[in-house]
Amino acid sequence: MNKFFRYFFIGIILPLLVQYVVYFQFTPNYTQDLFSEKSFVNFYGKSVYQSRQLGKQMHLWVYHKIAATKKMQTIKSNPYNSRRLLHLDADADPVFYLTYFFLACVFTVLFSLVLLFLLDDKLLIAGTSNDVVICLLVVLVGLTQFVVTPYDNPGYFFQAAGMLAFLNYYKTGKPVYYLLSLIIIAVATINRETSLLILSFMAAIYYSVYGIKAQWIKKMVLPVLCFVTPYLLLKLTTAKTAAFTDSSQLLLNLNLFNFYTLAGLAFAAFVFYFILTTINPQRSPLIKAFLVFSLPYIIIIPTVGMMVEYRLWMPIIIGSAVLSALNLSYMKECSRMKTGETIM
Repeated sequence: MNKFFRYFFIGIILPLLVQYVVYFQFTPNYTQDLFSEKSFVNFYGKSVYQSRQLGKQMHLWVYHKIAATKKMQTIKSNPYNSRRLLHLDADADPVFYLTYFFLACVFTVLFSLVLLFLLDDKLLIAGTSNDVVICLLVVLVGLTQFVVTPYDNPGYFFQAAGMLAFLNYYKTGKPVYYLLSLIIIAVATINRETSLLILSFMAAIYYSVYGIKAQWIKKMVLPVLCFVTPYLLLKLTTAKTAAFTDSSQLLLNLNLFNFYTLAGLAFAAFVFYFILTTINPQRSPLIKAFLVFSLPYIIIIPTVGMMVEYRLWMPIIIGSAVLSALNLSYMKECSRMKTGETIM
């Protein structure tokens, strides 16, 4: 019964409450001109956003489905429902906005439930409870959502699911979990490039257990292909121009006379302190390995991203939080139990 209430309140109620506050008690005014179908399609149909297909198409599909219902037509026709959104988008559609909320709820609940299931593994996970960490991650997902996108929340779920699938493969050696990991990486890449951090997570575990060995490096070939193949296909086929990144933001992100720069740098400093000290008091080598393998993504943040968009650091925080909870001694024991094999 206690487990049921944990999953109910932490896995379902908390994510729903967080998203409700974000979308209906606060107004995310950083993002503008993205709250109607016309402006949404126009924005995500250009630049680097063209290749981020899954979240975008899912949002449009759900919107068309619910907008066709009688209840949503009533909501849409009431000018009061659009009034609070007009300063964000001149063509604001309350049902389109509601679609953001609906999908954010679904994927944040799934994200939280997957983390609960993952961190409940008494063999893989050190310590007795990680509920506070999960609650903190859910709240951070909400806090960083002042930048509203159709792909961030699905991305967090795919990252958690990918980590869960890989850890099950690592523990059991069953090929079905390895195959599931590959599928999740490919699907997550169609959503957004942050799927790269699932590979960083896998490599960090392999390296921390085995060091530099050709056997596990070979194991990473298929996961890398599951990332690279859809990534290149999307860039070269869906994009009108093969833009792999947006224009450089490095000078802006290093301009110390800009308040946004200072806020972004302060949050980046907090992230590294939080990861290396607060959630990793045992100084697990898994965290440092993960940060090293995540360097391509970390470097991209100040180079082409907006540092003030704190959400860019969330995949790093999520991966580090899970790794900080792992029982490295058990991970090494798993490798020794595989007689005649140097890796799983």
